[in-house]
Amino acid sequence: MKKFLSNTIFKIIGWKVDSNIDTNLVKKAVLVSAPHTSNWDFFLMLFGVWKMNVNVNFMIKDSFFVFPTGNILNWLGGVPVNRSKARNVVSQISDKLKNKEIQYLVISAEGTRSYTEKWKSGFYRIAQKSDAPLYFGFIDYRKKVVGISKEFKMTGDYDNDLVEIKKYFSKVTPKFPELFSYK
Repeated sequence: MKKFLSNTIFKIIGWKVDSNIDTNLVKKAVLVSAPHTSNWDFFLMLFGVWKMNVNVNFMIKDSFFVFPTGNILNWLGGVPVNRSKARNVVSQISDKLKNKEIQYLVISAEGTRSYTEKWKSGFYRIAQKSDAPLYFGFIDYRKKVVGISKEFKMTGDYDNDLVEIKKYFSKVTPKFPELFSYK
């Protein structure tokens, strides 16, 4: 159903997918996604990965998991997190990846649709703590492409790795370029 839905939507809107991930070989992964300058980014990434046969999960506040939105969020791949215990989110999600409760997790690098100088580090820490490889999920509005890059080899030095990560994402065109901080 998800693949059919995503194929139909991408055909209607004229978008493509570009993937360098072999889901038969990669059993778990963190997909750090950028840019995130519009609400449409979430849906484009979700439909794009479904079209690639990647069943992803994403984090969302646990307070949204009430009827009927909770059922919809579960179907979409939402994972409830208690953000009042912010320090615990990395552990909550890492444990789910380790225990194979979730296979692929997509996280927005910026953590907001508004302009922000500082990217969140949770995606990196979750990948490290769960021993999951890190891939880049990108949305390019100029090319009308949603994709997943090849694996990014983390060195353990977040600050230096972030420079390389931002360099990669600087090549894609966001919906609202003025809201994307890739420098």
